[in-house]
Parts: sequence; structure tokens; C-alpha cells
Amino acid sequence: MEHKRDAYVIVVGAGAAGACAFLEAATAGARVIGLDAAEGFGGTARLAGGGMCVPGTGLQAERGITDSAELAFADLAAGGHDFDRDWARTYFERGHADLIDWLTGLGVTFPDIRHFEGESVPRFHRPLNGGAGLMAVLWERFRERGLQSAWRFGWRLTDLIVEDGKVAGVICRDTEGHEQRLRAPAVVIAIGGFAGSLEMIRRHARRLEGVPQVLAGGGPGAKGEAIAILQRHDVRFGFLDDLYCYATGVPDYRDPTGERGIVFRGKTGWLWLNRNGERFHDESQSTSGNLAVPRLLAQPDATGWAIFDEAMVADIGVDDHHVPPGSETTNEAARRHLAHSPWVIRADTLDELFRRAGIDGEGAARTIAQWNGWLAGGLAHDPVTDRALAGLSPMAKPPFYAVRFVPIGRKAMGGVQTDEHCRVLLETGDILPGLYAAGEVAGMAGGHIGGIKPLEGMMVGPSCFSGRIAGREAAGFAVTA
Repeated sequence: MEHKRDAYVIVVGAGAAGACAFLEAATAGARVIGLDAAEGFGGTARLAGGGMCVPGTGLQAERGITDSAELAFADLAAGGHDFDRDWARTYFERGHADLIDWLTGLGVTFPDIRHFEGESVPRFHRPLNGGAGLMAVLWERFRERGLQSAWRFGWRLTDLIVEDGKVAGVICRDTEGHEQRLRAPAVVIAIGGFAGSLEMIRRHARRLEGVPQVLAGGGPGAKGEAIAILQRHDVRFGFLDDLYCYATGVPDYRDPTGERGIVFRGKTGWLWLNRNGERFHDESQSTSGNLAVPRLLAQPDATGWAIFDEAMVADIGVDDHHVPPGSETTNEAARRHLAHSPWVIRADTLDELFRRAGIDGEGAARTIAQWNGWLAGGLAHDPVTDRALAGLSPMAKPPFYAVRFVPIGRKAMGGVQTDEHCRVLLETGDILPGLYAAGEVAGMAGGHIGGIKPLEGMMVGPSCFSGRIAGREAAGFAVTA
């Protein structure tokens, strides 16, 4: 029986990957419908920093930065971990033209290029106003082309329609809770990962097994719902253990479940102590997974405390997924958490601070005295972690703060396995015709593009990149199906 098509391509997910897939499919001439369970556009990307690790761009050249795909690949491989080498090479080789130049042509601007750990040169291209700015530009392109009405927000995917061994559409619930069946010969799954679900994190992230407290810090909609749906159809998954974490996760005081967290960040000054009052990391380095998390996991109870004084508060920020982008600065959000969170200890003396926080007072006092002595003595680097000391002030101005932190899951770096065309693979190794996947549900691209130790910016960047490929390939398949 021949069924009427509702569209040529259905895109599930309105984040970075889904938006790029939709635009690419529409540009190719396909009639597209977009679905997202959220009430509006943007997905997790709207709440992210939005930076993209891309080598060899014109923007780098303008700043005198010499970079190449080969150098970026070598930096990624230096982590000594498993990742999809073919996908990584393709991304690094084509990212300057197919991502940065393409987005620039759409109106996205990249005012700065930052340097992060593991990179030989600066290549983190951050869009103006971060992920929120990126998604705002993409939405404006939808509006200009009259495509915004093709999105159905508040519609939740519940299953795929598979007939005669190929995808024929989706089953979903609309805003009224009614089941809807939408038919199309090609479906792009760009629904996000599972780092917003503590239950899913505990189930899949084996390296966190036995850790007393872990927090969920992915997008609020990243609940891993697509995993269960796709498993019904014998889709191949891989590397679900590769959950990218940050070290400084603090429970969100507004979350009654205690499962969700926010990420504290400190630019200068603060110290990290373990329960014994000992430092264990160069605190000026990133709080993310490649260095900080393994060191945190080696501490008693896999927990630490960020210690800082009143003079350093202006340099503290938080990533808060519950705050609408642009409504407050990261420092304003940090000050709100410092004022209201029960996970923050504030005291007029360091002795009182350590006692109330449950940190060994003698060990901590010895560490602080040593730190202040190094600064007073004019040392260039501290002897414990080789941290640069220039421009830092002693821990001396009350009140003092202690923020207890634990690992927080942020991004799923494994997921649905695809080929180079973003076609979803079955357990048999065959493709499921008409089904494509991109973004975090597919480990950002291909299923495992960055591995457990990705370079900073290998999340939103590969998601946009794989989204474009998925949309283009889906449209090409649909018009011939």
C-alpha cells in the first residue's frame, strides 16, 4: 500500500546538529519537517559555550596562527585514546570550509580564537555570544526563508516507522499527547545524548562506578530517549562509556532531586584541596575531563573543594543550564549560587572554613601558608604543580569560601554508529536505509569522533559538521526513494 508522504526528510532535534541538517536538506530542495520535544529552538547548543575546534582557517591566518589538519589530528592522537580516526581526519580537513566558512556565510561571527589544553596552537573558534548566538543566527536564517513554521515544538519522538527493511517515518506525541504518524523516506536523528540523565550516566559510564556522588550536567533534554528507541531496531551503539566530564560539578540548589549540577569555573586565584587539605591539580588549567577529572577521581571520595577569598569572587563563574542565555553573566550566576547554595561554605576565618567544610584543618592551613609564602617570595611557578604564579594574590581577604565539587557528566562522546555518510549502522554492520544520525546522539559525529579525550571544541563543531552531512545525504536519498 502506498502511503502519502508528509515530507521527504524528518529531522528530530532542534539543536546544532538538527538545525544544520534541516538547513542542508532544505537547501537541497527537500521538503523537511523538524520535531523537538522542547518548547522552542536551540537544544543543548543554545546553553553551551559553542566553541569549535577547527584548524587551518582564514580567521587563524588573519591572526598569524599557523595550523593544519595534520597538526590538529596529531594533537588529538597525543591523548593516547581510541577515537574514529577517519571521521576526525575528515572533520579537520574540511572543517575550515564546510563549517567555519559556511557559518560565516550565514552570518555567524567568530570574534576570538582561544587556546586550550592539548592544542599546539589556538584553534577554538567561539561564536559571538557563544552557543546562544550561534543558534540565534541559525533561527534567523530559518525565518528569512520561511522555514520556521516547519518546526513542531513540543512533539516527542516515540518510535520509528520501519517497513520492508527501511525507514518510512516516525511515530511521535504532539503537544496534546496524541499519537501522530509522520511519513517520510528519510529521517535524521539529532536528538541529543544522555548526559542530562543521572540514571543513564550511572548505567553507562563505567569509570564512574563506585564514585559516591556524580551529577548530571548535560542539556536538560539530553535524557537518552533515542537510545531506547533505536535499540528496538537493532541499531549499533558504541563507546557509551566515553562520557566527557568536568571536575567542578556542584549540585544545583534548585533541583529537588539533587541529581543535576552546575559547573563552577575560576579564572585566577582559587585553590583546589582534597579532604586532607592537599592540592592535587594546577588550578589554572581547564576543569574538563582530560586532566582535571582523572586527578579528582584519585582523591578520597572523588571530591574536592575550591577555596577562594572575597578578592577572587569577581573571577568566579558558573555554567548554569537553567538560566536563559543573556539573562545574566556567568559571574552574576556565580554570586547567586554563592549566596543561596547550601553547598557553599562561607566563613570569616580559614580555620572556621576548614572546620565547617570537613577538610583537615592542619593540612589545609599548612597548604595555604605554603601558597602564600611562595607568592610573597616571588616564585615564578609553584613547586607542586608548576602553576604560574605571576599576578596572583595571597589567600588573605575575608570572607573565605569553600565550594565542594564532584564529577559532573556533560557530553556523551559515544553513541549511534554511522558510516561516513551519517547512515546509521545496524548490529549486523549493514545500514538501515533512510535512517541518519548526527550530533551528540552519534558521539558528535560518526559515533566516536573525539573519543574520551577530545580537544576542547569537538562537541558543537562536529555536531554542526555531521548535521550538514546527514541533511544533505538524507535529502539525496529521499528524492530517489
